[in-house]
Amino acid sequence: KNPNRPLVSCGGDYSRRSFSPFSQPLKANFPEFVYHKKVHNLANSVFIYVEAMPPKRRRSNSVRESDTGAVKLPKKLKVVIEHDVPVGLQRSGVVLVTGAGDVGQLGMGSDILEKSRFSLVNMEHEIVDVCAGGMHTVCLTKTGKVLTFGCNDEGALGRITADKEDSEFTADEVELPDKVVQVSAGDSHSAALLCDGRVFIWGTFRDSHGNMGLTPNGNENRPYQILENRVIVKIASGADHFVCLTAQGDIYTCGCGEQGQLGRTSERSSGR
Repeated sequence: KNPNRPLVSCGGDYSRRSFSPFSQPLKANFPEFVYHKKVHNLANSVFIYVEAMPPKRRRSNSVRESDTGAVKLPKKLKVVIEHDVPVGLQRSGVVLVTGAGDVGQLGMGSDILEKSRFSLVNMEHEIVDVCAGGMHTVCLTKTGKVLTFGCNDEGALGRITADKEDSEFTADEVELPDKVVQVSAGDSHSAALLCDGRVFIWGTFRDSHGNMGLTPNGNENRPYQILENRVIVKIASGADHFVCLTAQGDIYTCGCGEQGQLGRTSERSSGR
């Protein structure tokens, strides 16, 4: 046992007659001569293995009531907590959503406008990353595809939705030229980093005066390549600015810089 790194846990307490959920991690109380060995978190079970170490020798053979060393444990202890898990959660790569869905940001269809508890989004793909924008959601699949859903009035989904009813309310693929390794999302924009170092961005930026456009041409409803002569290794989105890190260690920024977000003096302002 390392006193500086205690074992903490959270979840449901089945030690009582009624189920008691915990949302805050709590320190697990073990005797001082027990140290944490291994924890397995499975789909419907939690296994905790601990090993006992000999207690420290005391001058007296008597044991006080406050001595945790009086608790006797076997060399190995197995604790199994079983509970029912929805079928969809028994596989990896699922997406759970909660909150408002009035513009499709939950991805559960036009009939679901709000969820007070986490609910499963029905998608065929295994998801490895999720980014939440202002009112839209971007998902990255295990195979490198990008799926979006939510508000698309300024092009944040990267696909045309006007020709298909309620298409903003369900996940659909963004057309990109190669496998995607990272995604990001801001207030009204989204971006994707491809496996070959190319970066595509779509949507728009906003400042204190409103829509300022993504490029000199305004909003971009489909993926638009930037920094064509650079190899990018990482991207990040703020609410209304975008940051790229190159393979050479250089940082490039674009978007709204009213509060100094860009780390530089803008060469030009919005063309409004």
